[in-house]
Amino acid sequence: MLTFKSRRLLFCQVGRVPAPPKGPVGHTLAGGTAINPGTPFIEQAPSIVPACDVSTYEALEPILAAANEGVVGALKIGFSLGERFGVPNVAAFIRERTKAPIIYDKQKAGTDIPHTGAEFADIVKSCDAAIVFPLSGPETQRVWTSALQDSGLRVIIGAVMTHPHYLQADGGYVTDEAPRRIIELAIEQGVRDFIVPATNPTSIQQQRELIERFLAAGDYDLYAPGLIAQGGSVEELRHAAGPRWHAIVGRAIYKAEDPLQAVKTLAKSLVSP
Repeated sequence: MLTFKSRRLLFCQVGRVPAPPKGPVGHTLAGGTAINPGTPFIEQAPSIVPACDVSTYEALEPILAAANEGVVGALKIGFSLGERFGVPNVAAFIRERTKAPIIYDKQKAGTDIPHTGAEFADIVKSCDAAIVFPLSGPETQRVWTSALQDSGLRVIIGAVMTHPHYLQADGGYVTDEAPRRIIELAIEQGVRDFIVPATNPTSIQQQRELIERFLAAGDYDLYAPGLIAQGGSVEELRHAAGPRWHAIVGRAIYKAEDPLQAVKTLAKSLVSP
């Protein structure tokens, strides 16, 4: 049995002091909220989610040509396209060329006051999902999550980023307990999709352990940025992420001479040799 001290060490990247033990996996949160698995946002897992962090429609076209590969689960767009051309316009451009779901990543949404959540949801409602890193606190997380859900978008919650010096234990600003609190509130609000750092397999495993106090493996999905260009390994991700995960890949696709071939090559690495 883990001692209190060893449990603190185990959660050093997800929150130094874990919450009191809850009931069986898949049952309820402390407030009595029922935990029920939802329909997966992306049917196929694992899959590739190209990060379309380009600045022109011309640069986007080759990525969209690869989006109809069966291994592509969704497309992720960010502020580079969204703020240049408008999120609805970019979404319309993509939908004319592929049926792949669209995830909007503000980089980082959820860092403002609660009141602005409804406005954000209205702007991005032409997409299918939005990524939120609710670093402004639980009230912003509650309101922004509800606003997006009320607009029909799937919410993907992130708690730990891919770069060094993020959590206090690693020399960063964000408290070590924050990820635990973010994840627990997300689950309470019905979120079943989470961003995890491909650059840190240990953090992925720790976040899985936390999530699986409430949800069974296979009843939630992990989305992992930080692969290849940032040093994350698809092989390590495959071993750390459990049964349902998605590789978010940016530069290794959109900077490739042939993005379609890059996707095909990455597809081979998603499954064990």
